[in-house]
Amino acid sequence: MRKTEMYELLSFKKSIDMTLRKKYGHFTGRQLLIFDAVASGDGTATLTEVAQANQCSTQAARAFVNGLRDRGYLVVFEPTDGDMRRIDIALTDKGRKLAQACPVEDIADEFTRSDKNPEVLLANVALFFEHWASAAMMQE
Repeated sequence: MRKTEMYELLSFKKSIDMTLRKKYGHFTGRQLLIFDAVASGDGTATLTEVAQANQCSTQAARAFVNGLRDRGYLVVFEPTDGDMRRIDIALTDKGRKLAQACPVEDIADEFTRSDKNPEVLLANVALFFEHWASAAMMQE
């Protein structure tokens, strides 16, 4: 990958993270993906499933899950059956409300069309999250 492309991608990621943080109390893109991995599984998932969905280690996934837990979006159930490898995660009521407010089914396709231009992608992502923020406020 050329240096300029790498810097464009990193700048794009930073812009998305800034948009998310402004709208959702310091959500980063990775935190949103971790949240979505739990939300898309009927509001429950294992730590292993979350890590696999995000192509990261369970240790990295656990750090993101703990951050979302600390903000009140997720609850983590430690193993009780002796199997220390299985850690269950679920949405809290606050997390469920945020997930239900997400307009993915209604408008996500409109805002996430494939486009190679980072500015257009960023504008589409920002618009998507603007709609989500509006919907989330209506839920409260």
